Amino acid sequence: MGLLSDLKDEVEGIFRERWAVVDARVVPKPEDLKLSNDARRFEGVTVLYADLSGSTSLVNSQSWSRAGEIYKAYLACAA
Repeated sequence: MGLLSDLKDEVEGIFRERWAVVDARVVPKPEDLKLSNDARRFEGVTVLYADLSGSTSLVNSQSWSRAGEIYKAYLACAA
């Protein structure tokens, strides 16, 4: 397949995959993180930042999971 087709498949998979949310008490080690839709719920706040135009309004107007999917799709295509 070509690059465009591969990226489309990757982005579609990001938005299609269900989120697995786990209550957490410690920040996971980098090697424990997956590139799938796995999330850790903390009593405090965890922020993923990507230099994406309009990112402040994105997180203010979308659910955390939708914003996460958009960030993941952006980073997958940018990489």
